[in-house]
Amino acid sequence: IYRFLESDTALYFNKFEFELDEGVDAEKLLGAWKRVVEKLEVLRMNFVATDDGFAQVVLRRDGSAYAQHIDYDSEDKVAALRVPCSLNAEGRIMRLQIFHGLYDGNSLTMLLRRVVDEYYDQDSIEYGPQFTSSLPYGPLAKVPGANDFWTSHLDAWSPSHFPDNLESTTDIVAAWTAKNLTGFDSLRKQLGVTPQALVQAAWVSVLQNITASNLTIGVVTSGRAIDFEGADKVIGPLFNTVPFHVSIQPNTMSSELVVQCHEFNMQMQDFQHTPLKDIQRWGPAKPGQSLFDTLFVFQRPEAEDEGFAEGMWTDVGDEMVADVRWILFFCV
Repeated sequence: IYRFLESDTALYFNKFEFELDEGVDAEKLLGAWKRVVEKLEVLRMNFVATDDGFAQVVLRRDGSAYAQHIDYDSEDKVAALRVPCSLNAEGRIMRLQIFHGLYDGNSLTMLLRRVVDEYYDQDSIEYGPQFTSSLPYGPLAKVPGANDFWTSHLDAWSPSHFPDNLESTTDIVAAWTAKNLTGFDSLRKQLGVTPQALVQAAWVSVLQNITASNLTIGVVTSGRAIDFEGADKVIGPLFNTVPFHVSIQPNTMSSELVVQCHEFNMQMQDFQHTPLKDIQRWGPAKPGQSLFDTLFVFQRPEAEDEGFAEGMWTDVGDEMVADVRWILFFCV
């Protein structure tokens, strides 16, 4: 919230645009959205300014915006946080604008699936546990040993900045699809690691040639590996960002680096919801100095998510507004 308030842009207010298929009733679709909002507390959540900061409140009745476009770039910031989500349809185009404090990468697809289910009047729609019920086990959990873990992990930290010498003043988006990765899974099994560890090691291996061998990246975690039944079905922002520090020596073998990434990812699970502001405070970085300036995101789509919107809409673009210079997103 405070990064958004300090920003000149609508930071973290992300936009998603869809082209509706022929035959889709836009008014019926808006009605489906309203029913989803009625059943999900997180979509009725507002951020209200108080003398002690911002409070997250859940409205009994829906207060989101329908059939209207809100320009969050020009909207008063406090007012924007009181209506952090809007949906509208113009012609065959549907636009969803939503604050990242209401969703994460895992739950966005689940949210849109529920809209489709409601549109088709499906019986027994599974909404999963309410986001607020998961908070004591995830984002609000106080885990003993977090301070010691992160202090030890960042003991050898030093600044490692990505070179900022590009002439472009606008966002650069590059996409690349790797095919015929026949040896990927066999290598993963041979090393006894997760797919994320392989890709993560490849990324830091490349990154150390651009920055430094002693480097730190931000790793976005799903935040769903917690002791809470149905955590994988929660629609809400359970994700978190934590620092991964690694010092790559000249004689480090690739397999060693992969295992090191894997071991960190496993050890970090107990402390995956430690607030970044706390880690920053415990770490060696000076006040105002970032621990990292690149983000690593690894996500594997669920098989049942493929084609769920077929016959409803086509994703024609999105606009993500983040406050880091470089984001690497892997979808396997």
